[in-house]
Amino acid sequence: MLRIVFEGELGNDSELVAKKLVTCGVIVADNEVPMEALEGMDAPQIAIVVDMGITIAKVAYKLAQGKMQVNKAMDYIYDHFVAAIGTVTQAVVQLQTQLMGTQIGAILGSIFGPVGTLLGGIAGGVLGRLAGNPIAQSIKKGV
Repeated sequence: MLRIVFEGELGNDSELVAKKLVTCGVIVADNEVPMEALEGMDAPQIAIVVDMGITIAKVAYKLAQGKMQVNKAMDYIYDHFVAAIGTVTQAVVQLQTQLMGTQIGAILGSIFGPVGTLLGGIAGGVLGRLAGNPIAQSIKKGV
């Protein structure tokens, strides 16, 4: 399996499957025996770490085999890092707009008492999430 992954084209289907399998394995292993390096990380963060690790290893393998030029390797790694940063940024923006919407909705809803606070918070969270999606997409495009 590793030979197929490393000898194949960058970003091919076997690489994607391998990244998913390794990510699942790391998550399961961390649940059984917590790893200090992964402390505080959630599944998407672990997936990004695994993705970058396999990508860098595969690019290094291709460089060592003479199947890739250094400038192409650097460009590929750079593009991959930027894409990962864009994905993380998008997730953070969406979460923050949802939280902000929840807080604003709860404050406005508190005019109508505890039920208003609850319903205002829920509505604000939904609106915040909806507003956060286009904002996050715009930021991701900019990254």
